[in-house]
Amino acid sequence: MIDAKASGSSGEAKLPCKFWPVVGILVATVVIGLLTFDHSALILPFCGLGLLALWNCLSVFSITDRRQNAQALWESQRLLSSMLSNLPGMAYRCRNDANWTMELVSDGCLDLTGYTPQELKHNSRLSYASLIHPDDHQQIRDKVQKALTAHQPFQLTYRIQTADGSLKWVWEQGQGIFSPADEIEALEGFITDVTARQRFEEQLEYQVGHDALTNLPNRVLCLQRLSQVVEKSAQVASHSYATLFLDFDRFKLINDSLGHDVGDLFLVTMARRLELFFTTGPGAGLATVFGRLGGDEFMVLLEGLDLPAVTALVQQLEESLSLPVFMDGHEVAASVSVGIAPGDPRHGSAQDVLRDADIALYHAKERGRGCHVVFDRQMHQEILANLELENDLRHALKRDELELWYQPVVDLADGRLTGFEAVLQWHHRRHGLIPHDCFLPVAEDTGLILPIGRWAIAQASRALQEWGPGLTVSMDLFRRQILQPQWIRDLAATVRTLGIEPGRLRLELSESVLMEHLDELLPHLRQLRQNGIKLVMDGFGRGQSSLVRLDQLPIDALKIDRDFVGKMVKNRSLAAVIDATIRLAHNLDIRIIADGVENEGQMAQLLALDCDLAQGPYFSCPLSAAQIVPFIHQPKTWFRQPAAMVMI
Repeated sequence: MIDAKASGSSGEAKLPCKFWPVVGILVATVVIGLLTFDHSALILPFCGLGLLALWNCLSVFSITDRRQNAQALWESQRLLSSMLSNLPGMAYRCRNDANWTMELVSDGCLDLTGYTPQELKHNSRLSYASLIHPDDHQQIRDKVQKALTAHQPFQLTYRIQTADGSLKWVWEQGQGIFSPADEIEALEGFITDVTARQRFEEQLEYQVGHDALTNLPNRVLCLQRLSQVVEKSAQVASHSYATLFLDFDRFKLINDSLGHDVGDLFLVTMARRLELFFTTGPGAGLATVFGRLGGDEFMVLLEGLDLPAVTALVQQLEESLSLPVFMDGHEVAASVSVGIAPGDPRHGSAQDVLRDADIALYHAKERGRGCHVVFDRQMHQEILANLELENDLRHALKRDELELWYQPVVDLADGRLTGFEAVLQWHHRRHGLIPHDCFLPVAEDTGLILPIGRWAIAQASRALQEWGPGLTVSMDLFRRQILQPQWIRDLAATVRTLGIEPGRLRLELSESVLMEHLDELLPHLRQLRQNGIKLVMDGFGRGQSSLVRLDQLPIDALKIDRDFVGKMVKNRSLAAVIDATIRLAHNLDIRIIADGVENEGQMAQLLALDCDLAQGPYFSCPLSAAQIVPFIHQPKTWFRQPAAMVMI
């Protein structure tokens, strides 16, 4: 039987009332057929009841499916609503109109914007578009329009102003909804808060582009800004700019003597001065960027100034940065050298500009520091020539292109030959004879002076063996050699191996290097003297005055510069300085050597001043090794007692 009762809550089907009469007739027919034993009469009612039963079953299944589908749909909607409510952001559907009118807004709207969905939906209180930062409107519209045209999703990052007035960075991803006619109907998407990520990225970008010590732009950011200016100048020929490359003179001395903490404090102080100069000082508004490239090197980029204005500004900057600084109980001052590279159409990159400014800085250092030099193309050609010279110099020893020549040194008291100064010559395979003062600075800068110096010492020591006893040989000594303990040990070993008396070897160090690095060099110079090597201070009068510290210098002789010797005959004041120097040196048991003597008058003057030794063209030009032995044994005709001494 079919139970016609069905509870709505049980989920069973309920037979419609209109079918009850039919059911009654079918049941009555079945009863009569059973009572009359007319089985044929049972076929129709049983078929009818079967059909009704089948319909009822199908109805039950259909209603059950509908209820299950409705339940599943409700569950899906509940799940979607729950997910949207718990997502850290806002889902939306909006019309593609000028105000982005919201048709659907999820509950995350409140946390994101500070406004409820009801306030934004249909723009009931305000439009979402009104929350977007004005500076971001155009780029948003451009990107969305481009994506819609291509039927592609879009991703945006922009700023909104929330209900409390604060700014947030948001990230949005969305897409267009198109009609069957391919017309845009709406936009759907999701917006989330990325303020923390954006600030982290900004902080990371700031750190990548700024120096940790001074907080100024670093090399990366400086070159980036310079690249932009170079590109602009290539497009606009009239656009002028200049790059300054700054380096603080003797900064290493501050680090070495007072410590790196004081050195860092000095750099921070200079950075603040640089910042003040170009923000509120004479250079206010003139610098596109100024920053620290590394170490004690800084860069400044100026735009819109002609060269005279740039150099005038640089002079003011030099004065500002060179003022003393009081740190940790010490007064510290360091002059600044500046290389200036004006903008040039031939500059293809920021690196080209910085290279030229660096070259100009190098020339400023060479001119005595504390000054500025403007780059010119000739400087670049010189650098290229020096680079070629350096490369060739690396092979000069292997190619046997170096040679020692020897200039005689004479005792002025009796004209006796006392020894020679070894002068290094380079017979270049293409350029011919290159004087030593043209390539030795390159050798020292590159470190090639170490192997060249070892070779020269060995050659000179063998020459001493050949000449026999009594004669000495002197040669140039460089700071890089002195600071190499192994080089000093090699020198001592060479002298011992060849059986040369150490006192016959004299090493000459320039006055400027000796005085500038005296504290650093003193221990090493004393070690040389302990090994019996004689030391000579070369070029007296060319650099800074060393008279006040003459008693502290571990030297055996002092060589007066050839310029002093050449001018002393006509300059009584200069002769008086030389006289005082000789007297002081003799009191300290230091001998005096005069360099560059060219005539008899100069020799007579030196005799009158009680100078000990002399060398120069008047006695002999430098001689090759093959000429030395014959020269030693030939009669000396250069010396004769002058008829009248020149007195001061």
